[in-house]
Parts: sequence; C-alpha cells; structure tokens
Amino acid sequence: MLPRTILVVLLLGLILWPDGSQSWRRRRRRRCPVRDCQWSLWTSWSSCSASCGPSGTRVRTRSKAVEAQCGGSSCSGSNRETRTCNRICYNGGYVYGGRCSCRSGYTGTCCRSDVNECRSSNGGCDHTCYNTQGSFYCRCRSGYSLSGSTRCVDINECRSGNGGCDHTCYNTQGSFYCRCRSGYSLSDSTRCVDVNECRSSNGGCDHTCYNTQGSFYCRCRSGYSLSGSTGCADVNECRSSNGGCDHTCYNTQGSFYCRCRSGYSLSGSTRCVDVNECRSSNGGCDHTCYNTEGGFYCRCRSGYSLSGSTRCVDIDECTSHIGRCDHICTNTAGSYSCSCRPGYRLSGSRICVDIDECRGNNGGCDHMCINTVGSYSCACREYYHMTSSGTCEKSDTSSANYTPSDNNATTESHTPTYLVALEGIGSSFLVIVVIIVIYKVLKKILTSKWNIRLCNDKSPPPYELQT
Repeated sequence: MLPRTILVVLLLGLILWPDGSQSWRRRRRRRCPVRDCQWSLWTSWSSCSASCGPSGTRVRTRSKAVEAQCGGSSCSGSNRETRTCNRICYNGGYVYGGRCSCRSGYTGTCCRSDVNECRSSNGGCDHTCYNTQGSFYCRCRSGYSLSGSTRCVDINECRSGNGGCDHTCYNTQGSFYCRCRSGYSLSDSTRCVDVNECRSSNGGCDHTCYNTQGSFYCRCRSGYSLSGSTGCADVNECRSSNGGCDHTCYNTQGSFYCRCRSGYSLSGSTRCVDVNECRSSNGGCDHTCYNTEGGFYCRCRSGYSLSGSTRCVDIDECTSHIGRCDHICTNTAGSYSCSCRPGYRLSGSRICVDIDECRGNNGGCDHMCINTVGSYSCACREYYHMTSSGTCEKSDTSSANYTPSDNNATTESHTPTYLVALEGIGSSFLVIVVIIVIYKVLKKILTSKWNIRLCNDKSPPPYELQT
C-alpha cells in the first residue's frame, strides 16, 4: 500500500514539475538587472618623461568602475592615454632626426648650454674677447677701433674734433697729444688756457682788468669811462638825457642821483611817480579825497560845503531855501527833512497834502464825517443832535437838531424845525399831504450845500451847516 502511495506522489510531481520549473526560471530572470560597463574618471596626467628634447611623453589611466552584466554593453576605448610633452629645443634649436639641432653658439641635448668662444684663441679677437649667451664680441683698447668683428686698428683722434685739443693735435699709435699756441699753456691734456696778464699788477688797469684768450682789456666802474687803454675818468650822466631822471639830475663822482618835485616820490632810481596823498589819513579831508597828478583835492558829500581846503561843514538847507518844504523844514547834519502840520501828510519829500480822515473808520464819527482841508468834522442826521462827547443822540419829537461838529469841538445846536405837528386831522388826505411835505423837506436837506468855516489851528471851532 505504501509503495503505491509513493508512486502516486511521484507521478503527480512529474506532472506538475515542468510548470514549476518554468516559473522558477522566470523568477530568476527577473532578479538579474541589465548593467552597462562604466569607466572611472581619468587620473591626473603624469609628469613628463623628459624636460626637453624630442622624446618627452606623459600618460593617464582609468579603470572599470562598473562591470557589464545580464547582457549590458561592455566598456569601449582604452584605459590608457599618452601625450607628447616638453618636445622643445631651447635657444632657437629645432628637432631634427630624433634629436635637437642647436643654433650656432649653443650645445647640449636640449641646446641649453652656451658655447664660450673666447676660450679658444681668444675668439679670434686682437684685443679683448667677451662671451655672451649664444655668441661673443671683441673690444679694442683705448686709441683703437674695431675693424670687422675681430681686428683692432689705430684711431686717428685728431681727425674727429681735433682730438678735443683747443689748439693743435698730434696723432700717435694708439693715442695722441695736444699743443698750445704762443700765449697759452696746456691745462690737463687737451685744454689751452690763456696766460692771465691781470694777475700781475692788475694788467695796469685803473679799475678792472679782464683777461681774454691771448690778451686782456680794462673796464671802468659804472659812472666812469675809459681814458686811453687803462685809465678811468668820471662820466657826467646828467649831460645825456638828464641822466634818465624824470625831474632833476645831480651828478656825483662816479655816479648821479635824481630828485622829484613836490607832490612826487622817487620810484626806482630815475622815475618820479605821483604821491597819492589820499592814502595817508584821507589827505586830511573830512569826506572824500581825490588824488591828482602832483596834488590832491577834497570834496564834501551832498548837504555839506567845503570850508578851507579840507574841512566840510553842514549846509542849512532851510535858511538857504534849498529845502522848499510846503510846511515845516528841519535841518539835519548833511541834509534836511520836510514835515507837515496836523491834518496833512507828506507826499514825496516836500509836498504836504490833506489827510482825508473820513476814509479811515468814518473819522470816528457816529453818523456823517465831513473832510476839510487840514481837518474834518462830524455831523448828525436829522432828528439827532451832537452831544458834548461827540456822539449823536436822538432829539425829542418836538424838534430835530441837525448839528455838524468837528472832531474836537464842543457841541452846538442849530435847530431848523422840519417836523409838522398833525393834531386833530383825521382824514387820510391830510396824512398823505403831510407825508409828501416831509419827503420834500428831507430831500432838500440832503441835497443842499453846507457852508463850513475852517480854522487851521489844532482845535478848530465847530462848523455851522447852513441851508
């Protein structure tokens, strides 16, 4: 019984095995990811294998950072790079046939080493050989010049600038010498200096002896002239163009001097310039000083007159009728001023015009303000009268006072009666007649002329109004 069971199990396993095997393979295949090969970064370049020459190289490498798997692509390219470096030949050399071919004057693998030509036969120089980088040159001793690149030949110094000699030049092999003419002596190797005759007894000159090349001469000090070849005599400078003096010339022994007239001062030795007296204490002038050629004068400001030559005194314009004021003239220092009597104001500087007091606050009047020449007065309307305080009060019904008054006077009453008493009249006709009469009377009063008596003192009497 047991073997049969085992057999059944095995048969079932065989039946089911293919499907299970394929599923396992699929699971294994899904777990393997595809991965491409990847290079690492390049290393830094290595140092050059040679510092110069034809064979220098340097390399750099890289490695596989990621290997290819599961069918991924492999890494392409090499893991090593090589470049040439330092393939140079110095000092103008060049690579030829796998080595450096050096320019004349240099040697060595890279043409770095200078050839010292002076070590062999002095470089072929007649005198001195000097080695340089890549070459050499020759120099000659003093008195010789280079002919070609190595030969030294004598220089005839006398051909160029006479050898520097003042007088005569003589050439020698590798050198030269100078000689001086008669009357000169050689100083150093080339210069010829005169024999100084002035060193002995001043050359016989009275004043100054001047040595010259091969001779000498005498000169006299300023103010003297030469007499003969060595003597000196006084010169009278004033005889010629007044010595150059602007004003007066005075001769002295060996010289002269100038003097200026009054009002001038000496500028330098000959010029006479005007003295500006105004610069010192204003020339003594009280007000303004004016300089003139050789003198000066004073002037006074407006309102002053000159007393003497320098003093300024005030002009009284009020007594000399210069002021021409309308009313009052007041003299001041250097000027004057005009003023007006009360009730007037100054227009400009001299004219007095009436002040219209009524324009400002009605002159202070309660009712009517009447302007007058130099003053004004107040007046009350009909049925009012002026009080002692200058105000208007209503009059009683029996009489109407119409009283004009000036602003300072006591009150006066002028009482023309215009009010008509209407007693006992009851008809409307009479009332109308009375109203018409009152209207005509009021119109006559308001349009009538007022005759006013004026006074020019400070407190004028009251004005009377006449109809």
